[in-house]
Amino acid sequence: MPEVNLINNGDAGTGTMEGWTHTNVSVQPNGAVGDYYFSLAPNAIMYQQIISFPYMLAYDNFDVYARFKFSEDLEPDDTTVKFYIKVTTHYGVEGHDMFIFCFQDTVYDKENGWFIFEHLVPIRPNVTLGHVVFSVETDDIGQDVGIDDIIMIRRVIPVQDAISEIEDRMALRILYGLDANKPALGVE
Repeated sequence: MPEVNLINNGDAGTGTMEGWTHTNVSVQPNGAVGDYYFSLAPNAIMYQQIISFPYMLAYDNFDVYARFKFSEDLEPDDTTVKFYIKVTTHYGVEGHDMFIFCFQDTVYDKENGWFIFEHLVPIRPNVTLGHVVFSVETDDIGQDVGIDDIIMIRRVIPVQDAISEIEDRMALRILYGLDANKPALGVE
């Protein structure tokens, strides 16, 4: 079963900002993979809250992908660029985790002139995921940034890997005496 993109209108395919709350963002023609892309001004934000997670399991994660380009040429190691993709996972009373990715974490595709972004967002095991906020932000960078083909999908960890992780955690519980039914190793 192919995974569903949890981002609504991540490719600007509607030709509008549908699905996004935004400031200083517009839709422009000639996207990386379709007819349109999002253009962020030097101080801009676009975000959406994702609340539907069909059949999430304790050992799932998210894969996040996007393509972006700058209105002016930049070197891939330029550290002055304040352009971020931020993913915040909210767990209710258990708190939240924030993952901030910057443009240096990418690969440049010379053929089409877009940077390719790909990252894993880990989900806490054994805690209920409430919602996720996905945002793209620029902070006084002095030029526009185009972003397109934004995808966030669930990464299913194979059952054997999940079983191995459970076994490893149980071994640690025994090693450190965290299991009430078994003494810590080396303790009589």
